[in-house]
Amino acid sequence: MSFTYSFATGPKFSPVKRMLEQGLSRLKATEYPIIHRDQDVLYGTQEWVKMLEGKAVQSMSRRGNGYDNAVIESFFAILKSECF
Repeated sequence: MSFTYSFATGPKFSPVKRMLEQGLSRLKATEYPIIHRDQDVLYGTQEWVKMLEGKAVQSMSRRGNGYDNAVIESFFAILKSECF
């Protein structure tokens, strides 16, 4: 399992792209991960879809259902309130 992260002061595609490139570069040829994302517009761009093509599968929860990523949402809420 591999984790990457990136910070930005606002919703920009460049840190998302950098994070995805880092993660995909660490994969073995036989690995085909599932990348779970929220419904943010950054993850729906053609560039994002093209980067994942043949390398990973996207997973997304339906609108209003935050239970699958509640833990990470809580973590980021704390991080933002205490660090920024």
